[in-house]
Order: sequence, then structure tokens, then C-alpha cells
Amino acid sequence: MQNFRTDKTPPESNPPGAPMASACALVGINVQKTPRQNSSRPALTKEKNMPEKDDTQSASQPAENETALQNTEACPRTAAREYPTTKNNVEESDCRELPTSVANAFVKNTAQKAPCAAQEGKESGNSLEVIPDKIGFPQKTLFDRPTRLDVLCAKKGLFAAISKPADTLFEPYSGSPAMPHEAAEPYEMQYAPIVAAIRKQAGKPELERLGIKSPFCALQCDYEVSGACVVACDKSTAAVLRNAEGSGYVTYEFILLARKSPNLPKNFEVNLPIVKNENRRVWTVSHRYGKKCKTAFELAEDFRDFQLWRARSTSARPHQIRLHAAEKGLKIIGESVYSRGGQIFTSQFKGNYKLKRGEKFEKPIYPHLFLHLQKVSFNGSDFNCPELGANEICAPLPKNFALVIDKLGRA
Repeated sequence: MQNFRTDKTPPESNPPGAPMASACALVGINVQKTPRQNSSRPALTKEKNMPEKDDTQSASQPAENETALQNTEACPRTAAREYPTTKNNVEESDCRELPTSVANAFVKNTAQKAPCAAQEGKESGNSLEVIPDKIGFPQKTLFDRPTRLDVLCAKKGLFAAISKPADTLFEPYSGSPAMPHEAAEPYEMQYAPIVAAIRKQAGKPELERLGIKSPFCALQCDYEVSGACVVACDKSTAAVLRNAEGSGYVTYEFILLARKSPNLPKNFEVNLPIVKNENRRVWTVSHRYGKKCKTAFELAEDFRDFQLWRARSTSARPHQIRLHAAEKGLKIIGESVYSRGGQIFTSQFKGNYKLKRGEKFEKPIYPHLFLHLQKVSFNGSDFNCPELGANEICAPLPKNFALVIDKLGRA
């Protein structure tokens, strides 16, 4: 191949035929270049120490390329393979990245949806069975509108982890609202719990790829809380995971945004047993009748008027984090039962904010409880179930939750 270079002159001084000659030389076509007459443009010069191009070599090059192509087709290792166009959702994270203004390892972990060790695809021939990244629900199956929920990770035939929105029921529990129930924005009504809605769609292709035929709730968070929940593919797997939770082999990690409490230490524990009130849908502390539970709180980020906390526990009893936080004086934003945390509005960050046409009052940025189940961790080998594997299931922050944290970091 014949290489050329030009002197360091402005772009308009290059000969018009130079780009074509270089492109033709790549495919073995010998193009004869004739410099233009009566032109002040410098002529092309050959690269130093470059051998002269042989015309016979150009003529034989297409034949050599054809022979090489035949050899490639004959060799199975170098032959072209067809790969599926669908990407594995675990290797490609679709979670929302939080801005760098909150440069904190805790927030970075929250923003990244870490791969689950149980996620796997099965290869057969040239086809790759890919775990679906969402589960779809038709109109009035889960909500009044068609809905798609993210699949955080899954192990076919055993379990699947789903990202649950706030103010949405995953599975009924003591004190949970009855269905149908008024749902949170942008929906109007929730017609069934998520597990029941999945059960109604048995046989759907995306559920078949997950191996879900008879789903049961394994691990979940409260109705008001967003985050990772686990649905088991059968009743026996659900029983194993529930027993593991009761034995302390499952670790839950929550994040919460609260009003600033300067008198609290950066790390503290709350070890108070709780029990449901018989007459109300609330839980209270009771050393006589309550169930034991312990929560470890850690300060993650300190803003001007707010604080971001991490809460860890090996149990996820209803209202546990909310009640333990209130007992220590933490007022979670959006809390109205155990404390008065209030809400956060756009006008707090934008001085010249004006209501939209037709609005009578300002709506909060995130009209839910600022409590999110960020991570669920368990290792099947710890409770004699190695086929479950070691799993660290991470759920990304809801969009407006992350937006509030970003605004607080910039304030």
C-alpha cells in the first residue's frame, strides 16, 4: 500500500485527488495521481523509507483476500457468529446516576444498581436466553394504567427481585391497606398487590423466562416504602427465604431523609421491640408483647437543614425504621404518623417560583415518604441453600427522591 503525506499547509492547499487516492489504495486499486498545472499548491511527497509499490502485488491482492475469506469460512473458530441483539439487563445498569454534587460513597452506592450474583443467562447454540429487565402489567391489572416494573435481578426458577414504587402494596400484611386502594401519582387506583397481579399473568413469556409459575412473596418492604422486594418462584423457596430472614441471615439497608437533628451522634442503635396496635393501623413499642428488632443508624450526608441517614437491620418488621427513627427524634420527610416531617417543595430552592395555571396550591417534589429500601443481601450458603448463591440486590433511588438530594447538595 502506498502512503502519502502532505506538508504542514492549510487544508485548502491539499490536492483534490489525495483523499480518493488513499481510499483506493486501501482496497488495492492503483490510482495514478497527476499534479495540477499552474498551481501554487505543493505536490505530494512520498513517505521516507517507504518501498515502491509493485503493480503485480495490487493485481494479486483481491485473489489473496478471496482465499483468506474462504479459509475463514472453513475454520469454525474464526467464522462469524450471530449474537442476540437483546442485552442482559444486569450488565447494563439502567439506574439513575446522582449528580456529583453529593460526592459521598453512600449516595454513589444508592445510585448504582449493582449486579446480582444470581443473574444468569443460558446459552444454547447461537441463541442466548436473557432475563427480562421489566415485568409488564396491562390496564387495571395492577394500576388503572399499563405499568412496567423493573426486575433488579433474578435466578430462573428460584426468585426475582423487583423495584417497588412507594405507596404500592407488594403483598398484604398486618395493617396494610385493603385492595383496591387509592394509588399514588401518576396512578389513580391500585387494584391488586404486585404478587397477586403477577399470579394473574401466569404463562406470560417474560414470566416464563424468569421461571415464575406460582409466585409467592419472599421478602418485602412496607406499603409506604419504595425499594427492592423479592418474589419467589414457588412456595418452598419463599419459605426458605422467610426462615432465613427470621434467623437473621438477610440484611436490609434503608436510606432516609430527615429534618436536621444536631444533638444526635453520627452512629447509634435502637433496640426496641414493637407490636401492632389492636385498634389502629400503627405500631408501638412494647417490651412485654413486642417482637425484638434492632436498627443501626449512620449519618451519610449532612445538609444545611436536612440529614441523609443509612439504616441497617436484619429484620424488616412493618413500620420498624419509621418507629425507631421517631423514638430518637428523627423526623423523616413525608412522615405524618409517628412524627411531623413535612414535605419539600420547589419554592424552597427557587425564590421566584409561581404556581402553574389552574393550581391552587403547590405540590411537593416527592409526595411520598422519604424512606427507600436500597439493598437486600443474603447468601444461600449461610442457611444450607447454596443454589440461591450470594446476592446483593440494589434498587436505585426514585427519580424525584434523587432530585431532592441533588438540590440539597447544591443549596
